[in-house]
Amino acid sequence: MRTAVILGLATVFLSAPSIAQKPSKTVVKASELITSEGLKDYLTFIASDALQGRDTPSPGLDSAAEFIRFFVKRWGFLPGGDNGTYFQKMPLSRIALDASKSTIKVGEKSFVFGEECLFGGGAGPGVASGEAMLLRVSTATPADFDLTGKLLVVYGQRREFDAMAYAKKNGAVGLLRLTQGSQEEWQRFAGFRMNQNRGFGMGERTPGLPSIELSPEATKAALEGAPTTEDVPTAFGKPVSLTVSGQAETKFTQNVVAIWPGTDPTLKSEYVAVGAHYDHVGVGRPNAAGDSIFNGADDDGSGTVGMIAMCEALARGKVSTKRSLIFVWHCGEEKGLWGSEFFTSNPTVPIDKITAQLNIDMIGRSKQPGDENPRNSSLSAPSGIYVIGSRMLSKQLGDIVDGVNANYLKLGYDYRYDDPKDPNRFYYRSDHFNYAKHNIPIAFWFDGVHEDYHQVGDEVAKIDFLKMQSIVRTIFLTAGALTDLPSRPALDPKTDK
Repeated sequence: MRTAVILGLATVFLSAPSIAQKPSKTVVKASELITSEGLKDYLTFIASDALQGRDTPSPGLDSAAEFIRFFVKRWGFLPGGDNGTYFQKMPLSRIALDASKSTIKVGEKSFVFGEECLFGGGAGPGVASGEAMLLRVSTATPADFDLTGKLLVVYGQRREFDAMAYAKKNGAVGLLRLTQGSQEEWQRFAGFRMNQNRGFGMGERTPGLPSIELSPEATKAALEGAPTTEDVPTAFGKPVSLTVSGQAETKFTQNVVAIWPGTDPTLKSEYVAVGAHYDHVGVGRPNAAGDSIFNGADDDGSGTVGMIAMCEALARGKVSTKRSLIFVWHCGEEKGLWGSEFFTSNPTVPIDKITAQLNIDMIGRSKQPGDENPRNSSLSAPSGIYVIGSRMLSKQLGDIVDGVNANYLKLGYDYRYDDPKDPNRFYYRSDHFNYAKHNIPIAFWFDGVHEDYHQVGDEVAKIDFLKMQSIVRTIFLTAGALTDLPSRPALDPKTDK
């Protein structure tokens, strides 16, 4: 899940219907093979320091992919990736920038990369120097201004204002961003920004202008004596020179795809998809305790190993399903839903044969009694879980999701975020959304944002494995019910929801 402000809302549990298509007795029996002990064993590796936070792309993520591949192959799953493999390879490209060979000078003062400055967003290699124009962005959207041959210095920020696009459109030769806010907060994220994998993206990367961002403390020094005019580029009054060193680079990463084939002569050509993202955000600056690895035990190690446990249950339980099940471990969710976008745009099975997608993203944390930390105010209880999107495209899918839960483990399903207009926008922020864009009914299980969300503290020791066991079993039962439906979940008539 990507960072957002979580609103503290009152918990509202909705009752589920008691009647729904039930999974087979074999599926019910196999669900008991999913245990808290097994989940902990798998997660202890997936969220270990050895995998270095599973950034996309990275050797740690590749190791996680090999770990998953080892088990699904051992258990007899069919490869669902490229050319008879379990991997769907995905190219990523970037302009690889080299801080050791890059420089920034404002007036007579130079700044140090990593401590006082970073590459700006969308930066490309090049050298820019000379007259600079200062643009203070406040309440108005700046009008175009001829910047031919000049550097643009931007101070302030509005979400709808793209400084790089503005600079390129108006002929600037370079861009210097001056930041506001807390120096501590800037340094907290500097580790991510200096990470060697920063800048990778899907498709070809278009080089931007040479661009550097100063820290809030460095900004104060750079602004000394500068004009105060807002919204119109004004002579900065001191020379600026930027050198950004780098070159184009391409790397490959992968989704991991495994298929449990159905047995019905007709329905086996249809698929129920189960998905989670197995990446996280890598390594950053060390905290006070010296920990720099973002292990991602909950986000989304919990979903990753939940799927592994489901696969084990299918194999050990000798489960036979009418439809096929396709398990997709997506990469790059943390970078912008890359893996699910790539899979749904380049499906390894016919996309119109996927009847539903069940997404698991953060199911391992619980709000404990007496926890008054406001950052845990929206964390779900040990017996609860948020369910999002199950009726967004298909009321029938929502009824099945609720009915399976009501007939078996009776978790507290909480629907407070099940609204596309929810300010947190969770419906749009995990991999299920790329399936929903293809009119595939989805359901998304999520425990809520907590104090360790995208922090080094998201570790195995804080996982509630009994809660995970109940949730994974319930999703497994839900998938089993969907595989044996006489017909796929019906899409609702088009509405404005």
